[in-house]
Amino acid sequence: MKLIIAEKNSVAQNIAHTIGAYTKVNADKGTAYCYANDEYYVAFARGHLYSLAEPDVYGADKNFKRSYQNGELPIFPEEFKVIPNKDSSLDDLRQFLTTLINKSDVTEIINACDAAREGELIFREIYNASGSNKPVKRFWVSSVTEEAIKDGIANLKSAAEFENLYHTAKVRAELDWLFGMNLSRLYTALDEGYTHSVGRIVTPVLGIIVGRDNEIANFVKHTSYKLILDNGALSNEVYEEKAAAEIKCNESRGKPVNVQSVIKTEKTENRPRMYSLTRLQMDANDLYGYTADEVLSIAQSLYEKKFTTYPRTGSECLSEDMVDTVTNTVKMLSGLDEYAQRAADLFEKGLNLDKRVIDNSGVTDHHAIIPTLQESVNTASLSEKEENIYRMVANHFLMALDDVNKY
Repeated sequence: MKLIIAEKNSVAQNIAHTIGAYTKVNADKGTAYCYANDEYYVAFARGHLYSLAEPDVYGADKNFKRSYQNGELPIFPEEFKVIPNKDSSLDDLRQFLTTLINKSDVTEIINACDAAREGELIFREIYNASGSNKPVKRFWVSSVTEEAIKDGIANLKSAAEFENLYHTAKVRAELDWLFGMNLSRLYTALDEGYTHSVGRIVTPVLGIIVGRDNEIANFVKHTSYKLILDNGALSNEVYEEKAAAEIKCNESRGKPVNVQSVIKTEKTENRPRMYSLTRLQMDANDLYGYTADEVLSIAQSLYEKKFTTYPRTGSECLSEDMVDTVTNTVKMLSGLDEYAQRAADLFEKGLNLDKRVIDNSGVTDHHAIIPTLQESVNTASLSEKEENIYRMVANHFLMALDDVNKY
């Protein structure tokens, strides 16, 4: 038997359905369960089941002021300890996963947590806590359609390929701990009576926001002047004082104007790249006012519902092996009234598959967010926000394949 561990139940259900693991197997105790058939168990986590231990586990005083006064700061653990997180409702699930991993009939573990560094860390925490040394394979896909799942199962990767990805996530978590635990304790101790929460990312970002807000608050307005003709033409000269502009205006009134030069230029505007998560969050905020967290949650939902590909990506292009996928996805979108004409126009001109679209060097863990290739698309099941984000992804995908705009 092989044990597949996904990061979320919804993904586990998709995998189980695809491979025919329809039998529900309950834990001996508690409410945890998995899916099974004659070849596979398909289990799931619920995000991070484990976390780095708090400073008091290493002997630091729980009172921040005493910790500071006793000279315990900064705290640099010789070796970070990973322990079950504080959510006791997950105890049954943690125990069940450990039991499954160590079952005598399980010969191989398949890591099907989200294909990103955080998914890698979530799986390794579960696997390491089990104490097992059974062989591990990596299930790595960018969408959870049946076709993608079948391909992922048929082409499992070696876990060793993702060792650096795991260490990247592990170091990120440890850096967050070192900054957050030490500086939060320090500033709380220095500012008696007020609890501070300092973070490696949130605090610098907050500093940038405050600095920019201060610039705006202290900005001094300054008015400059130009002469304008009745036809809308502007003078080249800029006048710092209104009186000087008025003098020149009066001197020029009623006099003929000679055209000294005409500059004619052809401008080009390249089409946008496909969406990374950050760019999608920025555009959705501008267009709909959605927060970054909202957009990530919506994009994650669309991924789990098989409408779009994996959302946590910094890439804005696709890999070379996806040329056929691009063509077939445009064909799929041509079946929807909203995109039919645009798709037809693209096919008539020819899809623009230059380096802005197809570029292996621009793809890191995952390619850009694009619509998932399906036999048919029915957006009626989506919420208003999900439909808005799907529309943004689909439109951006099509725009990226168009020609450069000249005007």
